Amino acid sequence: MRFAGGLTGSVRFAPGCFTGVFEALREPRVFDQVFVDHGAVAWPGDIDLAPDAMYLEIRSHGEWLLTS
Repeated sequence: MRFAGGLTGSVRFAPGCFTGVFEALREPRVFDQVFVDHGAVAWPGDIDLAPDAMYLEIRSHGEWLLTS
């Protein structure tokens, strides 16, 4: 990820996190449809990542590991 202020880092998905709202992202054809929606990483079907939480984790740890 690269934020407007220059902060960079990565987002990693733990294998077990593709459940619930993220279950559709198990399919590469769905995952590959990623886009930015008003500053949030998003996918079709109203799936998105919380940009504030992402920023704080990357600022603190250099990455955001999604585990659930």
